Amino acid sequence: MALKLLWHYHIMFYERTIDLLGLTKAEQYQYLIEKHPELKQRVLQKYWVSYMGMSDSTFNRTAKKQKARKS
Repeated sequence: MALKLLWHYHIMFYERTIDLLGLTKAEQYQYLIEKHPELKQRVLQKYWVSYMGMSDSTFNRTAKKQKARKS
C-alpha cells in the first residue's frame, strides 16, 4: 500500500513538472494557484520560489500582478 501511494505522488509530481516546462514564470504561478490552491497554504514561500526557479522579488511581483488581475 505504501509503495502504491508513493508511486501515485511520484506520478503527480512528474505530470506537474512536465506541465510547467513550457510556461513562463507568471503562467507557472497561475497554473499552480489554479490547479493546486492548497499548496499556497501548506508550503512556505521559500519552497515555492525554489521549486519555480524564481527569486523572492520576482515571485512577489508575480503574485501581486496575479492578485491585481483578479480584482
